[in-house]
Order: sequence, then structure tokens, then C-alpha cells
Amino acid sequence: MDATYFRQFCVVCYQDDEDGYTQLIRITDGGHFTEIREDLDNLIKLGVHIESITTDGHKSALKAIKKALPDVTVQRCLIHIQRMCLLWLTRFPKHLAGMELRTLVLMLLKIKTSNDRLWWMGELVHWNDRYKECKFL
Repeated sequence: MDATYFRQFCVVCYQDDEDGYTQLIRITDGGHFTEIREDLDNLIKLGVHIESITTDGHKSALKAIKKALPDVTVQRCLIHIQRMCLLWLTRFPKHLAGMELRTLVLMLLKIKTSNDRLWWMGELVHWNDRYKECKFL
């Protein structure tokens, strides 16, 4: 599930991750709870089996998913996680902790396998252990 915002409208797209098939598209003026809830209800009525949803983390989308599919696995898109982290870290962090974390965040999109994920999470834990005493964290 992803939304792309243009000047005068927004396109919300529901896509199957396995085959890339687009299940539903909505053109709207934003990602509104009622519309997302309606879309999810319609997909369910059409017999689409939803195992998980990857989203940008928009509050109205998360609320709609929780109401329509309370037991489905929800995850935040790695691109959106990376983008937000890079905004917080800035392009040129001044402290070594920020520099190291920025390098780690830039590796997020290279996670392709379970082993990659485990390695990345281990690196994050090591980073946290090194800098957990820093006052700015």
C-alpha cells in the first residue's frame, strides 16, 4: 500500500508484493481513514487474502488497517524509515555516533535476506552499546 501525492490529488495503490499485480487504485485528495478503510473492506469482499501490509506509516492508514484487519502483520516501508532517519541525522553529522548511524541507515535498503536483517540488527545493537551513555541519545 502506497500513496503518491501530486499538487492537486493523491493516488493510493494497493499492490500484491509477490507478483506486482495492482489490486486497487484510488484517486483522492489525501490518505483519509474512511477511504482506506473502505478500500480494505472492498478488497476483503472481493476475496483478496491479505497476509501483511507494508505502508509509509501514515496515522490514518495505520488506524484503518487496525480496524479492518486487526490481525494482519503491518510493517513500515524501509524506504520511508531510511528517509526519516536521514532527515533526523542530517547530511553531515558532527558527532562520530551520528556518522556511524548514518552509514548504518544507508545500508537499510541492502537488506534482502533474513541473514542480512540479522547482521544489520546486530550492527545496530553494537552501535547502541557503544553510544548508549551519550547524553544526546
